[in-house]
Amino acid sequence: MPERFREKLESAVHTIPVFTADVAMAIAMDAQTVAGQIGVTCRGASLKTDDVLVSSLSRESRDHVHKALHDVVLPYAMAAFPELGLRCATTPSDKNLFIVRYTGSGGRPSLGVHKDQVPLTVNIALSPHCDYEGG
Repeated sequence: MPERFREKLESAVHTIPVFTADVAMAIAMDAQTVAGQIGVTCRGASLKTDDVLVSSLSRESRDHVHKALHDVVLPYAMAAFPELGLRCATTPSDKNLFIVRYTGSGGRPSLGVHKDQVPLTVNIALSPHCDYEGG
């Protein structure tokens, strides 16, 4: 297990750095532009979400997301959850790779308590932690 991950494994919620602030902001702005141009995708059977699929983003944003998954998220998940049998080639399908915007007032303030239909869910914050409360 990579040493940089070892101290993070004690919690059910794991927080690791994924993007620089500039890259996160660029992806968020790209998602906002796409939502304004082509709209959002309404998905979810029991818990509806309005989101932007990563596959709808610019090539640059898609590349950032896929590189982060391959270089940071998957190695971490493989170390943290060996029982899942993840491999470096494991990537989410396009329909399971999306961006949801949460807003403090109006819009969507949160996504209610729910259980995903997959063994592992990864949430990557595109906003600085000081911009919101909760998880």
